[in-house]
Amino acid sequence: MRYTPIVLLSSCLALSHGPAAVVAAAAAPACQLKASHTIAHNDYARIYQRSGDTFGCLYSRNRRYKISGYRPRDDFGVAGQRNIRLAGRYVAFEDFLEGQDMRYTVVVFDLISGRQLHHVATGPTPPDTGVHGFAYGIGPTTTIQLRATGAVAWIASNRYTLQPQYEVRKRDTNSARGSNGDLGTKLLARGPNIAPASLRLHRTTLTWIDSGESRTAKLGS
Repeated sequence: MRYTPIVLLSSCLALSHGPAAVVAAAAAPACQLKASHTIAHNDYARIYQRSGDTFGCLYSRNRRYKISGYRPRDDFGVAGQRNIRLAGRYVAFEDFLEGQDMRYTVVVFDLISGRQLHHVATGPTPPDTGVHGFAYGIGPTTTIQLRATGAVAWIASNRYTLQPQYEVRKRDTNSARGSNGDLGTKLLARGPNIAPASLRLHRTTLTWIDSGESRTAKLGS
């Protein structure tokens, strides 16, 4: 009774399936970068930092883009990103610089094209800020909401008023550049009683709390 054909068949199966399995196992995970750490992620993308630079990468493309080069601390003050949001191919965040120069911007970055879709001030800068340098934006964001179309909304705290003051603003995907320094953003609400972390997005509807009551607005395409 011969067993050799069975042994040869097993060997052939091992040869036919083994290399593919080895190649699959050896494939590196998508969107990895040595010595980096994750600061935000979802099922579609990863946002991570290394040596002060911030990168974004779609798993399906496995191609990273540097979305910001501000260092956590540099010669000009403190800089970085906060309130990061991911939606589909887009990532939104506040890019800030606080020091002699003050800069507060909302950025929406397209992780397919590798380009910024929006880069706008958090609000029009008051003409007399008292800052001995360059000032851009009304102040830091307290929360950001983002649609998968790239439309974005946020609440920002006005750092140039004596009493707490908040603004709710949005920028739709196709917003035109404004003529009054707001770069095409639309003011939805302003006041001292806006709950700074209350902004929510359900499909196309924004909601926030002002003086204890819920307010709504549409965030367009």
